[in-house]
Amino acid sequence: MIARTVWPMIAVAIAVSGCGSTPTIAADPAPRQFPDLDGFQRVNAGPYGDIGGHPSASGWRFSTPSGVRCVVTMIPTDGGISCQGTQADGRLFRAHASTSQAAEFSATDES
Repeated sequence: MIARTVWPMIAVAIAVSGCGSTPTIAADPAPRQFPDLDGFQRVNAGPYGDIGGHPSASGWRFSTPSGVRCVVTMIPTDGGISCQGTQADGRLFRAHASTSQAAEFSATDES
């Protein structure tokens, strides 16, 4: 009975100790991925704040020089960030991302 319990534990201990002595190779740092925010100027987010009656209706609103409008809610699971605007080809788009669901992107020909 003891042998059936002890031998598997010894085998696992040997396997684990062997893994710990395996030399490791440091990986190169990951390349910069999109979006690279280093080129943007920092701004005070205060003027962009919008306080509603509930945290999901509160957050930050802003638009880009090209007319894309974005909303970031204070509860990332409920609202996350949503943006909408016009693409270079004239199609309207909507994009949404949150921590509770898959990101969505849609584009239409309707104005």
